[in-house]
Amino acid sequence: MKKRYIIGLSFIVVLIVLIIGFTLYMHFHPMEKKEQIKVNVLDSISEYGYSLDDRDSSLFKEEYNKLKEILDNSEINEEEYSEEVARLFVIDLYSIKTKVNKYDVGGKEFYFTDKATMFENKVKDTLYDLVEDDSYGNRTQQLPVVSKIETKNITVDKYKLGEDEVDSYIIELEWEYEKDLDYDSKGFVTVVKDGIKWSVVAFTTDMEED
Repeated sequence: MKKRYIIGLSFIVVLIVLIIGFTLYMHFHPMEKKEQIKVNVLDSISEYGYSLDDRDSSLFKEEYNKLKEILDNSEINEEEYSEEVARLFVIDLYSIKTKVNKYDVGGKEFYFTDKATMFENKVKDTLYDLVEDDSYGNRTQQLPVVSKIETKNITVDKYKLGEDEVDSYIIELEWEYEKDLDYDSKGFVTVVKDGIKWSVVAFTTDMEED
């Protein structure tokens, strides 16, 4: 009986020591509380629905400022405007590293209003399908960021929009990444009038595709 009592008492003592030790450790080494990332808007062109936030790449910020200058003119050059929309669209779409998760689809603010939801759903199911969440800033997945973009050609054309044929620009672009991860590096962006603005209505990496 005495032996059992000693074993039981020893267990209690060990348990108390462990509890005190854990309490002291937590006091001097508190667990870091992870805070969810907040995306801050740095600038916006509210009339057109464009915005710049602190997660956007340096190239996006540079091109955004060019777009802002174009829209600040009393007479807007529509070809220059369309070209800049196409460039920003591609930069935003393929700079996936700057996105919080697969639902944070790049390029949607530059897409044609009536087709934006369809575009967003397609990107989530394809290009962004395997993008890991970065809500707490701890993502280790390698993802692309567009570092350079070049306009190769601009063609004035017509685009079938519903029952109507509307004026359009087809902008041929080539781009590079901070690190080559085997993503697309060239494409053709079709831009049409969308209310007071010009928006992307189609994008392909091969002109032979529909």
